[in-house]
Order: sequence, then C-alpha cells, then structure tokens
Amino acid sequence: MWLAQLRVLQGAINTRILMSEQSTAGPAAGEVFDLKDLLGDKLVRVGGAAAETAELQGKVVAIYFSAQWCAPCKAFTPKLIELHGALAAAGKPFEVVLVSLDRGQDAFDAYFGTMPWLAVPFADADQRAKVGQALGADSIPKLVLLDQEGSVITVNGREVIA
Repeated sequence: MWLAQLRVLQGAINTRILMSEQSTAGPAAGEVFDLKDLLGDKLVRVGGAAAETAELQGKVVAIYFSAQWCAPCKAFTPKLIELHGALAAAGKPFEVVLVSLDRGQDAFDAYFGTMPWLAVPFADADQRAKVGQALGADSIPKLVLLDQEGSVITVNGREVIA
C-alpha cells in the first residue's frame, strides 16, 4: 500500500515539475486559438482510431488536462462524462479533448478507455506540452472551455461544471 502511495506522490511531483516548466500565466478570456494549431492535425479516439481536429469546428471544446493517477481527476472525470453525455443526447455541439499527463502509454490507454471523447495522442509529447503551455496548465485536473470560434470562455471550467 505504501509503495502505491509513494508512486502516486512521485507522479504528482513529476507532473508538477513538468507543468511548472511549461506553464505560462494562461490565456485571457476571449483569447482566440486555431484548434489545428493548438491541438495538431490528428487526435485519437478510444481504441486508437484516428480523428481529424477539423471535426471540432463549430463546437464548444473543453480541453481536459488529467491523469489516471490523479485522485481529484478521477473524482471529476465522471462528472465530465455525465455532462458530455447529456449535451450529446440534447444534440449540443460540444466535445472534450483529453491532454494526458499519465506516466506511460498503458496508463493512458486504461484511463482514456473510460472516456467517450477525443485525445491528443499520448505518443505526441511535444504536442501535449505545447497545449499545456498555451493554455497555462499548471495543475490538474484543469478544464479550459473554448467557444465555437476557439475563443477562451474560461480556464476554470472545472469550477464551472463541478
């Protein structure tokens, strides 16, 4: 048990170091991002199937920074899954994109496999870091909401949804 707790603590420390190295003050409300520039050309679906970033055009997009080992993330993810499902059932143009801070591909696959949305490919560490820096991801879980034009609605989406 103590070894598992130690691993979680080490993961949190490593993530905090990575995020502090890449974080900025974060974008201001109203700042506009081109989704293809921000997220890259390709995203992935659960199971590894490719998705085009262009599929996000015209949708409100929630960029979700999270990791399997993060207890607050594991508590928030079900709420986000519920919201995603309710909005999809109502036909609302909304999508979530996961930016993972997991420790490895296997952990990413297991955690992402529980989610009904898209992700920046785990193997593309440079793109994941670029998104984190652009959106000021200095802690997790973090949820940044962008409107249909890519304009920042809030960098505190978790507080809005929770």
